[in-house]
Amino acid sequence: MSDITIHDRRRLLDDYLAVEAAEISFERDDGERTAPHRLLRVLRDDAAAVLLVDRARRELLLVEQFRWPTLEKGPGRLLEIVAGVIEPGESPEQTAAREALEEAGVLSGEMIPIARCYPTPGYSTERVHIFAAEVRPGAPAGAGGGVDVGEHTRVVRLPFGEVDGWLDEGRIADAKTLIALQWFVRKADLRA
Repeated sequence: MSDITIHDRRRLLDDYLAVEAAEISFERDDGERTAPHRLLRVLRDDAAAVLLVDRARRELLLVEQFRWPTLEKGPGRLLEIVAGVIEPGESPEQTAAREALEEAGVLSGEMIPIARCYPTPGYSTERVHIFAAEVRPGAPAGAGGGVDVGEHTRVVRLPFGEVDGWLDEGRIADAKTLIALQWFVRKADLRA
């Protein structure tokens, strides 16, 4: 954008997460320029997530996993749709299917796009591609539980008829999962 000037940019941390600082100024609506001010951003790759729909059992498959950042202000363990970072050379759809197998132990069908969003745009570059997909019928295709170091997921089955109640009760605290479940509530054809 031509009205934004980045005066200085430097990397503060380069680890699992990368953190960058910059001095930025921009033109305000009244035509005046702001003074340069410091902003930070976390550089994150995009991610893909999928709401797994088991029509045969009339259930959604979520995973419960430990999330350290939520421990002090919340439950520590969150119920979420499966998700993961998009690896180089993968499409968001391929990542979502890989994560369904790794975290929930199921094969998924065609990916239906729900949304693409920035979960924390105030400080992170990450976008999440959110999908829904039907679970392929039959026996589980894998063990599930996750494959990354420190990742341990447990599959939680949410009956179609209880989705509204779980949302109303605040049992879901993860943003991507809230988006996916609210989308699901509007889709009567998926619940049929």
